[in-house]
Amino acid sequence: MIWEKIPFFLLSAASCVVTLIAQQKGGSVVSLIKFSVPGRIENAFVSYARYLGKTFWPANLAVLYPHPGHWAAGLVIFSMALVAGLSVAAVWLGRKLPFVPVGWFWFIGTLVPVIGLVQVGGQSMADRYTYLPLIGVFIMVVWGFDKARVKWRLPESLVLFLAGMALLAGAWVTRNQLGYWRDSETLDRYALAVTENNSFAYNNLGIYLSEKGRPAEAMDCFQKSLQINSNSADVLCNMGNVLAQSGRWDEAADYFHRALKIAPDRPAFLSNLGLVQVNQKQYAEAMTNFEQALQGDPDSPGAHNNLAMVLFMEHRFDEAARHYREALRLQPDNPQTYSNLGDTLLQLGQTVEAVKYYREALRLNPGDPQIKARLQSLGAPISN
Repeated sequence: MIWEKIPFFLLSAASCVVTLIAQQKGGSVVSLIKFSVPGRIENAFVSYARYLGKTFWPANLAVLYPHPGHWAAGLVIFSMALVAGLSVAAVWLGRKLPFVPVGWFWFIGTLVPVIGLVQVGGQSMADRYTYLPLIGVFIMVVWGFDKARVKWRLPESLVLFLAGMALLAGAWVTRNQLGYWRDSETLDRYALAVTENNSFAYNNLGIYLSEKGRPAEAMDCFQKSLQINSNSADVLCNMGNVLAQSGRWDEAADYFHRALKIAPDRPAFLSNLGLVQVNQKQYAEAMTNFEQALQGDPDSPGAHNNLAMVLFMEHRFDEAARHYREALRLQPDNPQTYSNLGDTLLQLGQTVEAVKYYREALRLNPGDPQIKARLQSLGAPISN
């Protein structure tokens, strides 16, 4: 029975390796400098206890639970004693009730890859991680209840009543919880209400408010996020984005520079700073940042487009056309890039090619009056 399960363990191990590599490339794997090994072990035991608690009393559920760095000693000791005691009890009960160790160690074992020993992101735990592990807990509950039903000769009507009440309670809690997921603002504000020092929720709420055209409220959320975690490059970048949208270029550039001091060579930060520098007419600096962004992410259509834009301004049309073509290869459905390439080809005297790209831009964006005007000025017919 052990041999037949080895292939599944091998597949699980391979999945863990792939996930770890992907998360490392995305910058999500947290170093030992931020969360020490003892801190991770503490969080693992506390998380086991919290998962069990939220399973049987699902209150104050949040989209993200922030990692405190270190838990109170009393809570850690209690959690370790709970996990150890339940493990010993599971082994002891296993002779007469074999489903108990099966369910318990299913729960313990399947949580290991996501219990925080390898820290991914800034959360201490996540409800979604329990979807499979909790099968083990429910095995113990259901099989155990059935044993009790037989031993105590419970009437079938009582069993059905208790099962129905459990389903109704679960449905009621689910209905209430779904209400918090109707939009990002509601979800993040609820997370802030039921957790402490949640810089991630403040940051996510700020992004949402910014996208909804509420920059003052967004900046307030970002400031609160920075008060909790002053070294968050993402929050600093988001503040720079809001300031840039308001045309406050100098202030925006300052925040992008601060973000890059914390996370050097992040392509998105470099591109954002480059766009601010374009508006400040600092074209040489902008070009340098776009080029560095492409070194970090050569498949970024935005970075290619931005670099091409500056090259066009500097009258380096051959190079601009090359980067516009690369941007279109990576993102072939962007009408603005087709139009920009058409403008560049006109400067190179390639009118026939320019018309072709203008027509493609118009096909993707039929209502654009500027593209129509360009085609009309070139004497090119516009099809309906």
